[in-house]
Amino acid sequence: MHNIKIKNKIYSPENPLHVLLSQNKPLNYDKCKYKTLEKIYPVKFFFNSFINLTPINISEYKKQKIEITDFNNIVFTSKNAVDYYFKLLSNLRIKPKPINKYFCLREVIATYLRHFIDYKKRKVFFNKTATIQSLVEMMLPQPDTSCMLYVISENQQDQHLLKLFKKNKISYEMIFLYRTVFADIKPLLSTCHFDIICFTTPSSIHSLWYNDPSYKSKKFISGTFGEHTLQAAKNLNLPISFFAPTPQHRNLCDVFEEFLKKKIIAK
Repeated sequence: MHNIKIKNKIYSPENPLHVLLSQNKPLNYDKCKYKTLEKIYPVKFFFNSFINLTPINISEYKKQKIEITDFNNIVFTSKNAVDYYFKLLSNLRIKPKPINKYFCLREVIATYLRHFIDYKKRKVFFNKTATIQSLVEMMLPQPDTSCMLYVISENQQDQHLLKLFKKNKISYEMIFLYRTVFADIKPLLSTCHFDIICFTTPSSIHSLWYNDPSYKSKKFISGTFGEHTLQAAKNLNLPISFFAPTPQHRNLCDVFEEFLKKKIIAK
């Protein structure tokens, strides 16, 4: 196993690097890449979502005065949005229209649609660069961009996306189908000191500050996943040591491994 050195501190199997990720523990963890990294490097991963999601009920949906069946173009920037969109259709006993087109921020979101629709690439759009700019660029060549439905959390709209909609004269409506609330992670934060914290959503940063305001002044290494999360970190003046996706690596685990490789020292 490699020893690593980060900011003049040496980590070894006897003194592993503690890394906290603001997400649920992956299924089949023993077979995933994070487990492999634990066998190669002196690192121990902790997983815990920093946020909880609660659905908007039917009466709250109706108060928005948006008829979901009026839209043929649906915009998804997270798998959560996909879940709550199709859950609402099911609750309303509405079947997805065959003519619908789905515009997805990332490939993993597009692939996730297979659980809900007859997946056809001509109806599901994504770009491997996974940026907000590329998402909007996919919409422009389409013959009908007059009725985009942006499915989103009540308190997590992407302002950059909204600005690009306006700049490119793309008409849209936002529909709030769920809301984000901070999870209670105080017991977790009291268990040990975390050397690195990886944030996977903008709200996860705010949740950390909410649960323990002292973290604003604590010294720890930060990483982020997603364009929104990186921008939120910058807005909060949170130094970031690594982030995903990048042109070379699409997921956070691979980016983190590259970070570790640069810290290897001779035993």
